[in-house]
Amino acid sequence: MRGRTTAWLAAAVLLLGAYLFVWERGDAAGGDRAARLRRALRIDAERVTALEIDCPAGRFACLRRGGAWRLAAPIAAPADASRIRQILATLQDLPRGEVILPAGRSPDAYAHYGLEPPAAAIAAMQGPATNRLLIGRRSPLGDGVYVRREGQDGVIRVPTAILDLLPATPDALRSRTLLAGVPSAVTRLEIRNDSGYIQLARTPAGAWRILQPVDTRADPVPVDTILRELFACTVVQFVQDGVTDFSPYGLDTRSALTAILDTEGGPGARMVAFGDPLASAPGLVYARLQGENSVYAVPDAAARALAVRPDDLRDRRIPGLSLPSRIRGIRAESGDSVLQLERTGNGTWQIERPRRVPADPAAIDALLAGWAAVRVMDFETPPSPSAASALPPPPEPLYTRRIQITLQGEDAPAILFAGPLDTPEGDDGASGDSPAPDACRIRIDGETATAIAAPTALLDFPLDAEPYQSLDVLSIPASDILSIDARSPLRTFTVRRDPVTGDWVRPPDDFPALLAALAPLRAAEWLPLPPADSHPFASLRITRTGSQTLSNTLLYHPDGTISLRGHPSAFRLPPDSPLAQWLNPPAPSGGIPESPNPDNPASP
Repeated sequence: MRGRTTAWLAAAVLLLGAYLFVWERGDAAGGDRAARLRRALRIDAERVTALEIDCPAGRFACLRRGGAWRLAAPIAAPADASRIRQILATLQDLPRGEVILPAGRSPDAYAHYGLEPPAAAIAAMQGPATNRLLIGRRSPLGDGVYVRREGQDGVIRVPTAILDLLPATPDALRSRTLLAGVPSAVTRLEIRNDSGYIQLARTPAGAWRILQPVDTRADPVPVDTILRELFACTVVQFVQDGVTDFSPYGLDTRSALTAILDTEGGPGARMVAFGDPLASAPGLVYARLQGENSVYAVPDAAARALAVRPDDLRDRRIPGLSLPSRIRGIRAESGDSVLQLERTGNGTWQIERPRRVPADPAAIDALLAGWAAVRVMDFETPPSPSAASALPPPPEPLYTRRIQITLQGEDAPAILFAGPLDTPEGDDGASGDSPAPDACRIRIDGETATAIAAPTALLDFPLDAEPYQSLDVLSIPASDILSIDARSPLRTFTVRRDPVTGDWVRPPDDFPALLAALAPLRAAEWLPLPPADSHPFASLRITRTGSQTLSNTLLYHPDGTISLRGHPSAFRLPPDSPLAQWLNPPAPSGGIPESPNPDNPASP
């Protein structure tokens, strides 16, 4: 019995919840219907495809095609989309206000309200339906305006804000944006100015490249500046429409500054031209768009941005050098000398040639930082075929180095050829001002022009391994050392570890400093191996746990260099290294005796 009562109560709660849900939805729907009934027009601003306004300033017709608004009357031109959206939003939310029914159906029944004829009219087309609002005079108290929806008898009083929707001038609904779109969508840019013709294109990777008058990389900064100025250009004044002769404005093809832009997924190529400055406003210039017969006055910033030379747009960075963090491989060749560096998977550097040893991160960072500072100062462009036939061929520049740089995320490496700037007598080579004395020539593989770059970091770095080799000689933790044998004319000792206790047997007082110097042992600099006839002055043999034959022997030579037996290079220790003091202690007053056995300094 008790279970049946519980079930009835649960069912009642569910029914009540369903009723409240339906009631709330109905109430919300009723609220929406009530809101729509309080509006003067039943339009959806997002679905309106045409707008017409008749007012004292003239008749305006606007059409939306492909999401963009254009004027169809009084002139065919781009429309101010934000202004049209504002008009439609106001019409959509226009409150209905007080409804007044005119007395009788006489021909002048609406004359009292200024609606026969109306002072203005606004029509919004939404598919096949047209909502046309007739606008009359203000109410006697001036707090409203009488309007009537065409096809209905009632007169409605609405707020005076509706009068603000009426254009005050014929140009009120015209767009003042000269070029619609965004710079990032431009894929090709052509410029004609006093210096000639420049053609640029964006590569699939997003980088800009100059195609004419020379095929080379473009600097993205000035190119982006030009595009920003073009798309930021606004119309200050609509000078004249229906123009057939543009030469009085400096907008004919012979004298105008022109830019042609192609945009991805856009309407195709668009041309904009800039002409003479306005006599009454020197900061403004005349402008026009291809396909339109109107002349505008715009700020001269875009025109000044287009007045560039091809060299102003050339990328003066050397490929592969400006982003050291992306370099993953380097191969430099000069004659028989080869230096090859590779970045490993964990980000550390490895020397592959002339021998395979770990690289010093600080040395590689310093090398790449010097490369990143190299900038192109000028370009040497090969003579044209006609000029080459009239002059003897110029001498081929001497390139002493080939440098290949592999970047992360790019399959094709950057290949550079570097050489000195020296030219034969009487041949200055460069096309512009004389370069700095510390400049060099760089030819970039795939480009026709030769770069004059400074400083000469690509010519000055050594191709041997020592300057880039890791300064870590070895690292032996004290717990891995079984014994240490030191042999020199001034100091000889052997210290061994007790096999039972693991303690050192009778170590010298400064023995802990020696152990610390071995974990790790770092060189101050790498040096070539001493000559074969240079006999070591002292030795230090470290035997490691696990085997009596597993040992490392350091040899101290008379010239102050130290070698590690079996290692291809010698090195020098920092002067304050405890190990340097052990291998070369201060000499007694009588001087340092010679080694009794130069061939084996470990045997006194």
